[in-house]
Amino acid sequence: MSRKLNLALKKLTLFLLLINGFTAVYGGLSLILDPSGESIGMHTALLKAGPFKDFLIPGLLLFNVIGQLSLLIAILLVFNARYSKILVTIEGSILLVWLIVQVIIIQTFSVLQFTMGIIGILLVILGLLMRTPGIPGIKQLN
Repeated sequence: MSRKLNLALKKLTLFLLLINGFTAVYGGLSLILDPSGESIGMHTALLKAGPFKDFLIPGLLLFNVIGQLSLLIAILLVFNARYSKILVTIEGSILLVWLIVQVIIIQTFSVLQFTMGIIGILLVILGLLMRTPGIPGIKQLN
């Protein structure tokens, strides 16, 4: 059963990394191509409390730090790369910081932010579970 649980945890982690990665790549690319944000229903007025006048820099960060990094970590996890499990935890933490800063800057909260926050929390937990030896019933993943 422990082997099945390990595989289930890894599959869930991969699924969450892929959701996070593809949505961030899409959102980031949309903001890079249209820094006004209007193509995805956002407006620069949301940025009035922050340091940006348009969505170009947030789009670049979203595309690279959240999107591409998440997809890279998924690939590393598939191949059981040495640091892939700690990177899962780090990516979950980065996502949570991103969301907190985003809410502070745009001063709104949406269902998407809540959903991505849950994904961030799960990534942190799953990354820790996969790295922690000695948890009863959970054998450390290779």
